[in-house]
Amino acid sequence: MKKIYLSLLAAGAFAGAHAQQMAPRPMNHKLIDNGSAQVGTPGTLRASSIALGNAQNMLTVLLSGQNQVSYNPELNSVLFVHRQNAADNGGVGAGNAIRFDVSTDGGATFQLNKLLTPGILAGTTAPVTACRYPQITIWNPSGNTDPANAYAVSTGATLNSVNAGQWGIIQASSAKFDGSNNVDAYFDIFGDNTTFHAYGMHTDVNGNMWALASRLSTTTDNADSVDYSSFSVLKGVFNTGTNSVDWTVSYSLPWDVFVYNDPDNGITAQAVSWNIGFSPDGQTGYAVINGTQSTTLPRPAPHPNVYKTTDGGSSWAPLPIHDFSTDQWVVDNIPGANDTQLPRPYFSDMDMTVDANGKLHMITEVITQSLGNSSDSANYVFVDLATQFIVHAATTDGVTWDLETLSNVLGEDYQWPPQTTGGGPFQSNRPQASRTADGTKLFFSWNSSGDTETENILPDMYCAGLNATTGLWTATKNLTLNTNAEGAAWFHTVAPISITGGADYNYEIPTVYAEPGAEDVDVCGFFYLKGVGFNDAEFAFGIGITENAIDNKVAVFPNPTNGAVEVMLNDLGTVELSVVDVTGRMVAAERTSKLQHTLDITSQPAGIYMLTIRSEQGQTTRRIVKQ
Repeated sequence: MKKIYLSLLAAGAFAGAHAQQMAPRPMNHKLIDNGSAQVGTPGTLRASSIALGNAQNMLTVLLSGQNQVSYNPELNSVLFVHRQNAADNGGVGAGNAIRFDVSTDGGATFQLNKLLTPGILAGTTAPVTACRYPQITIWNPSGNTDPANAYAVSTGATLNSVNAGQWGIIQASSAKFDGSNNVDAYFDIFGDNTTFHAYGMHTDVNGNMWALASRLSTTTDNADSVDYSSFSVLKGVFNTGTNSVDWTVSYSLPWDVFVYNDPDNGITAQAVSWNIGFSPDGQTGYAVINGTQSTTLPRPAPHPNVYKTTDGGSSWAPLPIHDFSTDQWVVDNIPGANDTQLPRPYFSDMDMTVDANGKLHMITEVITQSLGNSSDSANYVFVDLATQFIVHAATTDGVTWDLETLSNVLGEDYQWPPQTTGGGPFQSNRPQASRTADGTKLFFSWNSSGDTETENILPDMYCAGLNATTGLWTATKNLTLNTNAEGAAWFHTVAPISITGGADYNYEIPTVYAEPGAEDVDVCGFFYLKGVGFNDAEFAFGIGITENAIDNKVAVFPNPTNGAVEVMLNDLGTVELSVVDVTGRMVAAERTSKLQHTLDITSQPAGIYMLTIRSEQGQTTRRIVKQ
């Protein structure tokens, strides 16, 4: 069990940290040389890692809510945005400027380090002094299929001289794909130097750009934490006269009680993460904040607070606040809080997308909260390693939610590089969401080091796909297995729109991962993971991700396996075990009454298999990776 201060869970809490002392990287980390044009030869591994631009230090690494990668299917183009490394760009501007890398052939090759913020290099952006934590989207003129006519558009937090070393102003920059016509501007939507992270930036099908911006606290009684007391839906419209984007506040969310105060005062309302997304037709959208608003006791844990639009963002209305404590998934998986004995699921880091039917889909970390009148809680969040989950949560009305486990998370967040003092950044599970342009296929990915690690120290990228039309899931894949990113997919980030008709899969997920230095002040490299995804046949597998009464009575290990799989069966009596491959072919069928049973699939080829356990008490399914 680990104990975490609430303030450390606030999104962006580490964002202001600079140059803390770091310890050397662990010896078992798989190093990848920065600066290589290509790591590995295509065809020798299941996917290739293509080197992108470097950043001055690892503090360019983003949070799950920001979109650092963008893909446009009409242009078959992929963009990645990052802080610059001055040594790669004439030694000018330190790490304060923002640059982007561009591929116009679906991620096969990239041109690097196109400048987005010329004003920063010229020193003409006062009071802004430095750009940080950028995200990117593509603006493409209607009907255009030539990448030369499209623009890279970026936003991100900045440092300024009004409050030296602090946040409060947003950069808004743009440039053509070749780096020409680059313009950077800066704005503060609240007018008092308090504008902070604008997450979820993307472009809808109508060419409008969207982001959900937060506000910093201006109070002095909360100096040890970042406040998010207000949120605004931002709308960006491309101005062809200035070759830049005009950003305005489309809607201000009236949630002024999203404030985290000093826990000594017993007030712990807070916002943890937030995001925004639209359906493929650009009409239905959701603005979501994982956080608390309640001023009553017992206070619920952070949970989804949802606003919805059905008119393309012109108006927004709140959906009902849902009491998750009574949902069967929560009852089955989250222990009761120590003050009320009711389950209090803590919705933490998340990403989101909207399908072709206008349904909201979130991938979110759900952990256990223990607050209030227990001497051992004292306004901490308690996380039992057995009750951390990666969860798919979906709704259209806020009243009825689908909740499904994507993964049991058994390892704690890993502080990388390891530090002797200070906080973060942490290698969390980094939930990420992507969809096809038509919204019929959805993809949910996360980082995990597997069941053998107590910390997320050797991160792989796992992913599951959902057919929004049929409701069928794929098996979960380790997308970095047998790639250069295996055990080293640090801080992975994916594009909101996936590639349809890729060279390697029917659906490929544009993904970038980081290669941090040994210390936070060292150069941080980035790599595009080319050729990971799913085929149509995998959605025909017929697997629904479900939870039932026997799920917690079954354990399967090792997984991945070289062939022999041990199945632990707790008080289930006689059970039937069946294993099928991705085509639905039965490869094993056995019956047992043992508490531990060995399944042998050594003779089967490497791949994904599904094990179904059936008993009189119910049935459950496990995905098995055969190496």
